[in-house]
Amino acid sequence: MSGPLRLGISSCLLGLPVRYNGGHKYSSLCAEKLAAQAELVSFCPEAAAGFGTPRPPMQLSGPAEHPQLVLVDNPGADLRPQLEAGFRQPLEEFASLDGFILMPRSPSCGLHEVKLHDDKGRLLQERTSGIFASALRQRYPLLPLEQEDRLQDPEVLEHFLQQARDYHQLRLAGTSA
Repeated sequence: MSGPLRLGISSCLLGLPVRYNGGHKYSSLCAEKLAAQAELVSFCPEAAAGFGTPRPPMQLSGPAEHPQLVLVDNPGADLRPQLEAGFRQPLEEFASLDGFILMPRSPSCGLHEVKLHDDKGRLLQERTSGIFASALRQRYPLLPLEQEDRLQDPEVLEHFLQQARDYHQLRLAGTSA
């Protein structure tokens, strides 16, 4: 393998205060253990979109395949276009990554089980993926993606790292997409 793995990571997992409430979700697994094995590339789609910190909480609303991003207290305005505009250019720069670790349940970064609401703000049973996570998966369908909470399982962590090493080799050979 030539050079270290390059893993994208949700900024809040590295302890950066970018969450809606001005907090973070520091992960010692990522910030300490994985940082010793890979170059971590921090990214927060909400910060890139200029939403600011702290900010009003947001949630996903509408159809699971293309939900809107709305404020919890004001579900009328769709903030999805602003979010997408914020990560459009960085998304292209992620071609040099070997994997991405995402914040679970986030309306932007959650891979699975992100809560979905109807147009009146009521919680639906159906779940979806976050808007950034979906765009990342669509743009780089072979890129290994995982949520931080699942990496706490040593088998899931090793599987993710092996996928990232394999992807790294494909990327260097020019055959990843």
